[in-house]
Amino acid sequence: MIAALLKARFDRPGAPLGVAPIAIQGYVAVAGWSQDAAGGRAFLRRDEHVWFVEICAGESLMQPATFVALGLTRAEAEQLAAAVTDAEASAGVDLVARLNGFEGTVVVGRDAPPDHGAGHGTGHSN
Repeated sequence: MIAALLKARFDRPGAPLGVAPIAIQGYVAVAGWSQDAAGGRAFLRRDEHVWFVEICAGESLMQPATFVALGLTRAEAEQLAAAVTDAEASAGVDLVARLNGFEGTVVVGRDAPPDHGAGHGTGHSN
């Protein structure tokens, strides 16, 4: 579901979006993504109906403090950070470096139009 959501939102002709790894912790998740030479992570949240992307970022989506700032409790934040670390353990050094290489934070949000963040691979900040 998460991979399909990200691909539907960010795939471009000639530049398919790769989605992996994905760490899910209850109602939140972090998904690694890569497209062309770019990459990063997406923080997603699930409400009673669907998953939605809140932000795209890089290495900050490995840090419990980021998750606390996004509304998780300290315990939830530490669990999610550990789940992301575990999910990325077998991803390979090159992919993790690409995920970490995303600069800044792009706020996507639940109500963003479908093409919002289409340039998320550029690593720009809002």
